[in-house]
Amino acid sequence: MAEDELEQFRTLLQTFRERVGPTTLGLPPRDPSRRGPRMTGPTQDQVNYILGWGRGKYAGVEGGKLPGRGIQTEHLHEIASLFRLTEDEYRQLHLLALGVMPPGPLYPDAGVRIPSQGEWQRVVDGQREIAYVTNVQWGLVAWNAAFARLFRVSGFTGGRGVPENMMDWMLFSDLARHRLLLDWERSWAPSVLSQLHSVALQNPENDRLGQLMERVRADPVTRRIFNAGVDGYKYPDGDSRPLWHPDHGIGRAVMASAHPSSAPQARLIVVCFDPDAPSLDRDSEDTPTPREA
Repeated sequence: MAEDELEQFRTLLQTFRERVGPTTLGLPPRDPSRRGPRMTGPTQDQVNYILGWGRGKYAGVEGGKLPGRGIQTEHLHEIASLFRLTEDEYRQLHLLALGVMPPGPLYPDAGVRIPSQGEWQRVVDGQREIAYVTNVQWGLVAWNAAFARLFRVSGFTGGRGVPENMMDWMLFSDLARHRLLLDWERSWAPSVLSQLHSVALQNPENDRLGQLMERVRADPVTRRIFNAGVDGYKYPDGDSRPLWHPDHGIGRAVMASAHPSSAPQARLIVVCFDPDAPSLDRDSEDTPTPREA
């Protein structure tokens, strides 16, 4: 760690500690008559005691003596939880200390609520292509008219007219498996399963992701595909997969993806649909027809 980064780390950690009132940690307030700098947060020794660390370990960490302290992600996670950091603050602390972003979020509900959800709805409303936004557990939070039409015309019968959870729909819906997502078992399921598995590993405390993985293992089709091995696929950006569009027929769904900064594990998906050129050799019976899911 460069000296300027080390100083930034020290300053950040001291600022975070000072921001926490001792009484919120079950400690008495700082004695105003105590000698030394006038500080209001818990002492380094108190932090060390609450964390259950060896003597002087936290003081060494705050002093920037990281290599000799064996600091790992779990230690930074404990500090961040104690000081009630935001996700952004935790990522900054982890990046300064270890040189990499943390492997997962600080809080279990991170990415479930998207602070800028209303603005993302405006973004997808202004998009002519199929567009939607899901949170970390693939709950559908914003979508446009082109997305809604894909389901309405195809015979989807859900209460909102669109799926509640896109991962659940992509993996387990008959409409997905046998109508819209063409060549589902080879072109869609392996990548989608790999993405789910990766995000679930990063968010072990997210119950909804855990439930989805349990269903994957319980369903004989997804279990077989998953057990056959899924690669390290993590995102669909740039993927091209076969799709049946209710207005345009068979074609390719070319996907572009992005992440809201306020909820990095949420995702914006834009599906650019390119219909296949008409072919005289194609039997009309090969074209899927919509039915109830």
